[in-house]
Amino acid sequence: MKVVPLDNSALAQGIGLFNRGEYFDAHEAWDGLWFRATDSQDKRLLHGLIMAAGAFHHAKKGKCAGAAVLLAKCIPFLRRGVVSHPDLQLSDFIQALEQLGSEKDWCSSGKVTQKLPRITREYACCEPHAEGLIG
Repeated sequence: MKVVPLDNSALAQGIGLFNRGEYFDAHEAWDGLWFRATDSQDKRLLHGLIMAAGAFHHAKKGKCAGAAVLLAKCIPFLRRGVVSHPDLQLSDFIQALEQLGSEKDWCSSGKVTQKLPRITREYACCEPHAEGLIG
């Protein structure tokens, strides 16, 4: 099977949506990528991002049980993307997710969306920074 490279513009679009707190839309942006991905590491990374977006979407809606389950499940998938996508600051993001998950009442607080981690990227020199893509 031929491996199709990941569409970085769609990945970046999802990151921008995620970082703006538009978790459902980020999930949708990445879902299409996940479905088309042929590389197993890309599929795992996208699966982790989709679950993280789902966790935060549930948290935003006050559905804490579902949010907690998805938060715990997304971390192992994201760990697999650390090496395959070095431009994403996944180690920092994963660490923030783990810390968040260790907080007993992270979902039940009234200010849940203000303290949710964002995804950051490290761009090569001279690549334009798209608005909303850097956290």
